[in-house]
Amino acid sequence: MWAIVVMLIGALIAAEELPDLIRGKRRGDIWLFAALLLAGTGLGVAQSLRVEIPNPLDAISFVFAPVGKFLEALFM
Repeated sequence: MWAIVVMLIGALIAAEELPDLIRGKRRGDIWLFAALLLAGTGLGVAQSLRVEIPNPLDAISFVFAPVGKFLEALFM
């Protein structure tokens, strides 16, 4: 039920915003808008279906933890 609501809201947002972007012939803005809207709508649908969505902070910690350890060892 909520997945359908999320998709309808995404479609309404696209219907409101895309005509102005298309009329202005702003291709880069159209692609960025579409990518962000699809990502947000996809995450909203996944969350409404109770899919486990990974925390972005875990990926950031995974990348920067070795850097932090290296800098700590360097300055100690």
